[in-house]
Amino acid sequence: MTRLRQGYGGLAEAFGGGRQAGDGGPADQAQFNIPMCGVIDPTGRFMVVADIGNHRVRRIDLATKTVTTIAGDGQPGYAGDGVTTCADVDECATNNGGCGALIYNDAGQVLMIRTHKWSEKWGIPGGKIDWGETSKAAMIREIKEETNLKVNKVEFVLVQDCIHSKEFYKDSHFVLLNYTCRVVGKPNVKLNHEAQEFRWLKLADAKKLKLNQPTKILIEAVEKRMKRK
Repeated sequence: MTRLRQGYGGLAEAFGGGRQAGDGGPADQAQFNIPMCGVIDPTGRFMVVADIGNHRVRRIDLATKTVTTIAGDGQPGYAGDGVTTCADVDECATNNGGCGALIYNDAGQVLMIRTHKWSEKWGIPGGKIDWGETSKAAMIREIKEETNLKVNKVEFVLVQDCIHSKEFYKDSHFVLLNYTCRVVGKPNVKLNHEAQEFRWLKLADAKKLKLNQPTKILIEAVEKRMKRK
C-alpha cells in the first residue's frame, strides 16, 4: 500500500489491492497495483499516477476525489505515441529516470566526457535506469558500459529535473539522480560509441569546459558540499 499526500484539498488517499478497480469512484476506495510517478498537473486540479502493475495511467480529480483511467487498457506493451485513452502502457515509471556520476581518480581529478547527445558539450557518464534496477546499480553499470571503469565509494549528491533541454539530442523530460564515486585501480578509459573524447581534470579546470547544464548544476552542488566539510 502506498499513501500519497499533498496540499491540494488535503488529499491523503491510500492505494492498494494488487488489481485495478474504482474508476469513476472515490480515490480512497480505488485499487492500484504499484502506483508510481504521481504528479500534479499545471492547473493544480488533477494528480496523474502511473498504475504500473495494471499497465494504466490514471487521473485523480483533486476537487471531487474521483479516479479515471486516461491511458492504457490493462495490457503490457507499446502502441505508439499520440493522444488516446487506449494506448498500451508498460513500465512507464522507469522511462524518464536517469543517473550519472562525477568520477574521481586517485589524483583528485574528475572524468569529463564530450558527447554528441549533449550538443558536443562536456559532461559525465550516465544513462537510463532500467526496469527493476536501483539508481546506484544503474549508475555503476552505465559507467562500466560507457568508460570501462569500475567504481566504488559511491555517494549521492542530488536529484535534478531535465525538461525540454535544448542541449539534449531529443526533446525529453527526465529526472536525474547524480552521484560522486571513485575509480577502482588504475583508470583505463575506453569510451563506447556515445562519447567522442574524455579528459581527467581538476574540478576548477573542468568548470572551464563547455559543460551541459545538468553537469554544471552537479559540480556546483559538489563544491558547496566540499565547503561545508
